[in-house]
Amino acid sequence: MRDKRLLIALIGAGAVIIAAVIGAFGPRLLRSDSKDEKPLVIAGTVVDSDSNRPIAQAIVSISGRSDTYTTEDNGNFRLEIRGLSADDVVRLHVSKDGYRTYDHSVSPPVENFIVQLAR
Repeated sequence: MRDKRLLIALIGAGAVIIAAVIGAFGPRLLRSDSKDEKPLVIAGTVVDSDSNRPIAQAIVSISGRSDTYTTEDNGNFRLEIRGLSADDVVRLHVSKDGYRTYDHSVSPPVENFIVQLAR
C-alpha cells in the first residue's frame, strides 16, 4: 500500500513539472523547426553616417543568437531568421572597427533597412 502511494505521489509530481514546462515553453515547443518554415528577413545597407558611403565587412548579429553576418563590399546584408513570429522584436547589433556600435530593436520582416554608423 505504501509503495502504491509513493508511486501516485511521483506521478503527480511529474505531471506538475510537465505542466510547468509546457506553460513556460509551450509556444516555443509548438513552433515548427521544419525546413518548410519561412524565415523572416532583415535586409539593408550599413553606411557611414557622415559620408553616407557603404561600409564593407561590418559585423551584423541578432542579440541572443550565435549567428553573425558580414556586410558585402557595398555594405549590404541580408539576415534570414527562423523561429520567430511576425510580431517578435529583435535587437540588431552592428559593429565595425573605428565606428560606434549600433544596437537597436527591429521588427522583422524589414527590407531596405539603413544602418548609419558614426565614428
